[in-house]
Amino acid sequence: MTAPLGIALRALRATFAGTCWLLFGAASSGCGGAAFHGIRHEPPAIDTVGAREIWIATDTTDTVSRRIAERLTHALGDLVPAQTVSVGRPPEADVVVLSLAIRRSVSHRPALVQQPVWSCDPSGVCYARDMPRVLDVPEVRVLVRVSAHASSGRLLLAPRILDESRAGDDEISAETSLVAVVSARLARLFHETNEEVALAVESPDDEDARRALQAALASPDPDRCDALAARAERTPERRARARLLFDAGQCHRALALAPDAPLAERALARAEALLLAAVRGQPSALYARALAETRAALAQRRPSIEQGPPATPDPPPSYQ
Repeated sequence: MTAPLGIALRALRATFAGTCWLLFGAASSGCGGAAFHGIRHEPPAIDTVGAREIWIATDTTDTVSRRIAERLTHALGDLVPAQTVSVGRPPEADVVVLSLAIRRSVSHRPALVQQPVWSCDPSGVCYARDMPRVLDVPEVRVLVRVSAHASSGRLLLAPRILDESRAGDDEISAETSLVAVVSARLARLFHETNEEVALAVESPDDEDARRALQAALASPDPDRCDALAARAERTPERRARARLLFDAGQCHRALALAPDAPLAERALARAEALLLAAVRGQPSALYARALAETRAALAQRRPSIEQGPPATPDPPPSYQ
């Protein structure tokens, strides 16, 4: 196995000293802070490679839809030239079409606010004091159903719902804040993200197993991860076996941070199997959460289904 393997693990290190060694018998939810540290790289949710333009298709007669689309157009300008178009306009070649169906609603909710109250004493001197009052303030809600496809008909983003709401002193200020928030969320669909991650591990009961985990923490590779899994198979005690399976699964999740897509997918698949075995052997919220995150990461790597361009989707009819 080649040394760095292109793994995007920043300062992979073992925080496995001191407390973890002393408290391994009692530390059941993270081994006193021991973890695999690294950077998770997420590619853009919408691939614009090869596109000469992004079309933002929405109802341009609706004020909120138009404001969100226009703000998003400016936000994406540095990535690929973008423009707002009306729903139903046939796409040209080499265009990514982002379809937005937007619904706006306004409600009022009670809020505790400080309001000045003026008082005057008998001498005629007046002064203001802030007094708490409960007032009804407007809350604007925007429900966006978004999808994207290429001009060839290839689906780039399956329909998903964005639901945001903001309250303000008046509807205009609340709506302005909401337009900025929704536009920023939509813009993030086109950009890659880098997130710092710490994958916690649990301390094995056996000293040799602890050394094996320390070696994996210091420099993870498939052999060291599988060595932990092999030790689990040889461990008769249920809880101790589950801990080793969990640590081996977390080790493979660390390998999945590699930019090499096939390697990352294999590592995630192996992590899923190990974490599932850990959950079955010793039900634990920590194990279940790691398994759910691994399955979500695997689902994101599944290729998009090829199909024709979707019509601009509408929110559920129950939403008013």
